[in-house]
Amino acid sequence: MTTWVSYSIIALCFWGLWGFCEKVASRSVIPGNLIILSTLGSLSIFPIYLTLFAREFKFSWQNPDYYMSLAGGMAGAVGGVFFYFAISKGEASRVVTLTSLYPMISVILASLFLNEALTLQKIAGIACAMAAMVLLTQ
Repeated sequence: MTTWVSYSIIALCFWGLWGFCEKVASRSVIPGNLIILSTLGSLSIFPIYLTLFAREFKFSWQNPDYYMSLAGGMAGAVGGVFFYFAISKGEASRVVTLTSLYPMISVILASLFLNEALTLQKIAGIACAMAAMVLLTQ
Protein backbone atom coordinates (compact mmCIF):
# COMPACT_ATOMS: atom_id res chain seq x y z
CA MET A 1 0.00 0.00 0.00
CA THR A 2 1.41 3.39 -0.93
CA THR A 3 2.20 5.97 1.74
CA TRP A 4 -0.51 8.39 0.66
CA VAL A 5 -3.13 5.64 0.94
CA SER A 6 -1.96 4.75 4.46
CA TYR A 7 -2.05 8.39 5.53
CA SER A 8 -5.49 8.78 3.94
CA ILE A 9 -6.88 5.80 5.86
CA ILE A 10 -5.48 7.15 9.14
CA ALA A 11 -7.07 10.56 8.40
CA LEU A 12 -10.34 8.82 7.54
CA CYS A 13 -10.34 7.03 10.90
CA PHE A 14 -9.60 10.17 12.91
CA TRP A 15 -12.16 12.24 11.02
CA GLY A 16 -14.73 9.49 11.55
CA LEU A 17 -13.94 9.57 15.27
CA TRP A 18 -14.20 13.39 15.19
CA GLY A 19 -17.70 13.28 13.68
CA PHE A 20 -18.86 10.67 16.19
CA CYS A 21 -17.44 12.56 19.18
CA GLU A 22 -19.05 15.82 18.10
CA LYS A 23 -22.44 14.17 17.60
CA VAL A 24 -22.29 12.64 21.08
CA ALA A 25 -21.28 16.02 22.54
CA SER A 26 -24.09 17.79 20.65
CA ARG A 27 -26.65 15.97 22.80
CA SER A 28 -26.12 18.56 25.51
CA VAL A 29 -23.66 21.16 24.16
CA ILE A 30 -24.87 24.05 21.98
CA PRO A 31 -23.18 24.58 18.58
CA GLY A 32 -21.23 27.68 19.65
CA ASN A 33 -19.72 25.80 22.58
CA LEU A 34 -18.98 22.80 20.33
CA ILE A 35 -16.99 25.09 18.04
CA ILE A 36 -15.02 26.63 20.91
CA LEU A 37 -14.33 23.31 22.63
CA SER A 38 -13.33 21.56 19.42
CA THR A 39 -10.99 24.44 18.56
CA LEU A 40 -9.43 24.18 22.02
CA GLY A 41 -9.02 20.44 21.43
CA SER A 42 -7.22 21.18 18.16
CA LEU A 43 -5.01 23.78 19.81
CA SER A 44 -4.09 21.35 22.58
CA ILE A 45 -1.96 19.36 20.15
CA PHE A 46 -0.33 22.47 18.68
CA PRO A 47 2.78 21.97 20.89
CA ILE A 48 3.25 18.58 19.20
CA TYR A 49 3.10 20.28 15.79
CA LEU A 50 5.69 22.79 16.92
CA THR A 51 7.97 20.04 18.16
CA LEU A 52 7.70 18.12 14.91
CA PHE A 53 7.71 20.92 12.35
CA ALA A 54 9.05 24.19 13.84
CA ARG A 55 12.54 23.74 12.40
CA GLU A 56 11.09 23.28 8.92
CA PHE A 57 8.66 26.21 9.12
CA LYS A 58 9.43 29.12 6.86
CA PHE A 59 7.08 31.79 5.60
CA SER A 60 7.48 33.82 2.47
CA TRP A 61 5.29 36.87 1.94
CA GLN A 62 6.07 36.58 -1.78
CA ASN A 63 4.79 33.03 -2.19
CA PRO A 64 1.04 33.03 -2.97
CA ASP A 65 0.76 29.35 -2.01
CA TYR A 66 1.32 30.30 1.64
CA TYR A 67 -1.78 32.48 1.39
CA MET A 68 -3.66 29.60 -0.21
CA SER A 69 -2.80 27.46 2.80
CA LEU A 70 -4.08 30.17 5.13
CA ALA A 71 -7.24 30.46 3.02
CA GLY A 72 -7.64 26.70 3.19
CA GLY A 73 -7.45 26.81 6.98
CA MET A 74 -10.04 29.56 7.05
CA ALA A 75 -12.32 27.64 4.66
CA GLY A 76 -11.99 24.55 6.85
CA ALA A 77 -12.85 26.55 9.96
CA VAL A 78 -15.91 28.13 8.34
CA GLY A 79 -17.00 24.71 7.09
CA GLY A 80 -16.55 23.45 10.65
CA VAL A 81 -18.91 26.10 11.99
CA PHE A 82 -21.65 24.92 9.64
CA PHE A 83 -20.83 21.29 10.43
CA TYR A 84 -21.49 21.95 14.14
CA PHE A 85 -24.83 23.56 13.40
CA ALA A 86 -25.74 20.62 11.16
CA ILE A 87 -24.59 17.92 13.60
CA SER A 88 -26.56 19.52 16.44
CA LYS A 89 -29.77 19.34 14.37
CA GLY A 90 -29.37 16.24 12.21
CA GLU A 91 -28.51 12.58 12.46
CA ALA A 92 -24.79 11.81 12.59
CA SER A 93 -25.21 9.11 9.95
CA ARG A 94 -26.57 11.72 7.54
CA VAL A 95 -24.61 14.84 8.49
CA VAL A 96 -21.18 13.22 8.67
CA THR A 97 -21.71 11.28 5.46
CA LEU A 98 -23.10 14.27 3.56
CA THR A 99 -20.34 16.63 4.67
CA SER A 100 -17.77 13.95 3.86
CA LEU A 101 -18.64 14.32 0.19
CA TYR A 102 -16.42 17.43 0.07
CA PRO A 103 -13.84 15.70 -2.17
CA MET A 104 -16.36 16.13 -4.98
CA ILE A 105 -15.79 19.90 -4.73
CA SER A 106 -12.01 19.40 -4.70
CA VAL A 107 -12.20 17.22 -7.82
CA ILE A 108 -14.22 19.83 -9.69
CA LEU A 109 -11.98 22.73 -8.62
CA ALA A 110 -8.79 20.79 -9.41
CA SER A 111 -10.16 20.02 -12.85
CA LEU A 112 -11.11 23.64 -13.51
CA PHE A 113 -8.09 25.41 -12.06
CA LEU A 114 -5.22 22.91 -11.84
CA ASN A 115 -5.72 21.19 -15.19
CA GLU A 116 -6.18 17.81 -13.54
CA ALA A 117 -7.90 15.36 -15.83
CA LEU A 118 -11.63 14.94 -15.39
CA THR A 119 -11.79 11.28 -16.35
CA LEU A 120 -14.89 9.19 -16.88
CA GLN A 121 -14.14 7.50 -13.56
CA LYS A 122 -14.08 10.87 -11.74
CA ILE A 123 -17.29 11.96 -13.46
CA ALA A 124 -18.91 8.69 -12.31
CA GLY A 125 -17.66 9.39 -8.77
CA ILE A 126 -19.18 12.88 -8.84
CA ALA A 127 -22.47 11.44 -10.11
CA CYS A 128 -22.45 8.88 -7.27
CA ALA A 129 -21.69 11.62 -4.74
CA MET A 130 -24.59 13.69 -6.05
CA ALA A 131 -26.87 10.66 -5.85
CA ALA A 132 -25.68 10.12 -2.27
CA MET A 133 -26.52 13.75 -1.46
CA VAL A 134 -30.07 13.26 -2.74
CA LEU A 135 -30.50 9.95 -0.90
CA LEU A 136 -29.09 11.28 2.38
CA THR A 137 -31.26 14.38 2.48
CA GLN A 138 -34.59 12.59 1.91
